[in-house]
Amino acid sequence: MAEKISVIIPAHNSGATISECLKAVRCSGGAVPDEVVVADDHSADGTRGMAAAAQVTVLPLPRRSGAAIARNEGARASGGDILVFVDADVVPEENWLSEILASFRERPDVDAVQGVYSINCPAVSLFGLARNYYKCYNASKLENGTLISGINSYCFAVRREAFEEVGGFDPRAERTEDVDLGRRLAAAGRRILLNKSVRVRHLKRYTFAGLLKCDFFKVLAKTELLLGRSSGPAQGMTYSLNKAGGMHAEIGTMALSAAAVTGAGLAAASGNAVYAYAGLAAGLALIPLNYRFFDFMLRDAGFLRAAGCLPVYFCEMLVASAGVAGGLGRHLARKLYLARTAAGEKLRWLKKIFFRGPAAMPEQVTLFVTDRCDLKCAHCFCWRDLNKGGGEFSLEELRRVLPTMGRFSFVSLTGGEPFLRDDLPAVAGLLAGVNGVRRISIPTNGYHTQRVLAQTGRLLAACGPGVSVLVKVSLDGLGEGHDEIRGVKGSFDRAVATLSGLKRLSRRHPNLRAGVLLTVSKLNERSLPRTAAYVMDELAPDVVGLNFIRGDVKDCSIKDADVAGYRRLYATILNRLAGAEARGGRFGREFYRAYKTEIGALIQRIAETGKYPMDCYAGSLSARLDSSLNVYACESLGEKMGSLREAGYDFRKLWLSGRAAAVRAAIAGGSCCCTHECNLQINSFFNFRRAAGLLLRASGARAGRGRTALCAAENGGAV
Repeated sequence: MAEKISVIIPAHNSGATISECLKAVRCSGGAVPDEVVVADDHSADGTRGMAAAAQVTVLPLPRRSGAAIARNEGARASGGDILVFVDADVVPEENWLSEILASFRERPDVDAVQGVYSINCPAVSLFGLARNYYKCYNASKLENGTLISGINSYCFAVRREAFEEVGGFDPRAERTEDVDLGRRLAAAGRRILLNKSVRVRHLKRYTFAGLLKCDFFKVLAKTELLLGRSSGPAQGMTYSLNKAGGMHAEIGTMALSAAAVTGAGLAAASGNAVYAYAGLAAGLALIPLNYRFFDFMLRDAGFLRAAGCLPVYFCEMLVASAGVAGGLGRHLARKLYLARTAAGEKLRWLKKIFFRGPAAMPEQVTLFVTDRCDLKCAHCFCWRDLNKGGGEFSLEELRRVLPTMGRFSFVSLTGGEPFLRDDLPAVAGLLAGVNGVRRISIPTNGYHTQRVLAQTGRLLAACGPGVSVLVKVSLDGLGEGHDEIRGVKGSFDRAVATLSGLKRLSRRHPNLRAGVLLTVSKLNERSLPRTAAYVMDELAPDVVGLNFIRGDVKDCSIKDADVAGYRRLYATILNRLAGAEARGGRFGREFYRAYKTEIGALIQRIAETGKYPMDCYAGSLSARLDSSLNVYACESLGEKMGSLREAGYDFRKLWLSGRAAAVRAAIAGGSCCCTHECNLQINSFFNFRRAAGLLLRASGARAGRGRTALCAAENGGAV
């Protein structure tokens, strides 16, 4: 069966070129596409009407969203097995599509095909001509049919399953979304073939200022992308389709152009002729360094046009060097900011470990963002509060509360089903911006796949790359077993689809982890080992968590689960994962194993004895806020500390009130006992003796001597 071909064209105010582009796309000679989708990025000219007149599918976006989102939406709306992306300002030459299909047919191991600019450039200005000649020269250094590690978005094709596996274009990578996509395809083991017979003519009209502005911001963004991912899959990525080995002349030209201008500037400022001679020498050295490029232009354009294009190219390289410097500066500034933020966080932890006092402000917050949920889970401990309607806090109320809470590191956004809340990304963004939260955990039943994925994407954008986000999809069995516990048919398939989508999303967001959360109860204790094996073997999430049933459930008999079996299953999971979730290299892995093993042992001890074996910091270092802004010490204790609405949205005032002090005193007196994993974690990490014991177990007495409980919180994460 022949593969279906979809051509996707992102367009914004492309009225001057879209008609010519569409005519060439649909009359390509030989092969024709099965469909053409124009993703109109909220154009204000006649682009949409021109595309509709060409009788292609027009997908209007409701707001200006950028080329990355336009391409993603076009791909989502199309039905092709092979997605061909073409910019609205290029005209494909004859047989271009036949060449693409031939590449896929003759090389079934290939996942993407990259085209090139045609040397037959219709540019009316010297600036556009210079840009086109450089693009063609750059491609001429690569052999036709070679495998490359980059993508240029003006004309390329990719298999849908490869595109979807890596999560499509990343909207955050403005001006570098194509380079970033190529990086992720290569990192996923996907092969990108260069076919120089797939040629397009570039219709864009450049002014000199517009050309230099484009160069500066593109190189600035690519430098940040390269530096920001230098320890990961971006290794080998450079500024074009060529790797660094093929760009010696460009790198030298950037350096010499900068040296020439610097020499001239210093000479003018100081009157010292040495600087002038040095600048002149650097400028003259540009000629032999770029002889091959000049010869390439000379053979096609003649001496005068080649000689005119060369100074334009030198100016481009000068501006590119400024872009590299700017990108490096922004990268270092961001690193410095993150280092300062991390140091401040560590100092705050130290204070709370040793000098917190009886009423420290919380370091971990569980925020119930909604009481809405469309499943009927048998083991739900907040079923009495679900779907009551009304009372859900507004974003404006949250804006009043958060500044009174101070800075804290960990938050769990839960419910209900948290992703049913439309402004969840804004809630997370406020927590990151106002309170400096750096670790966000969100459990989900995964029932609304597209909603979860869309909300997670917006949430990551709202929080920024410095915030670690863990989305955990709950699974309680396989197929109908899961559906029965969750009370809704089809919930298992939807949850698996959601996890798969989150994994794809995490490939373009290094700060996102996609996890699975298993809960042991009497209902599934026998089948859960098989479920866990399936999760690890087939679904391969970044994180696998295991909870022991707790709290006020409808049927108390299902809490009579085998806690020893829970602990054995926990050990099996830890042995299989070998600490894959942990950060910090070998020590991080060993610490992860040590503290998770300790959590399992503590839960078994609590369940069997009914006694809490350590000081509990609930109501001190941890807090729970429900969707009506009532404050509690934790999830398990039903004793309310107060209402933020009644306290004028002043969390600190409520937290230090007499009522809150009475709740803390009751906890300190041993009036409650629970197996809540998050409480056990923070109670361990902020107890120096326990944290030191975990560190010694993880690294041995030799390495452990110099470490502190700070490493515990950093490697473990309290959510």
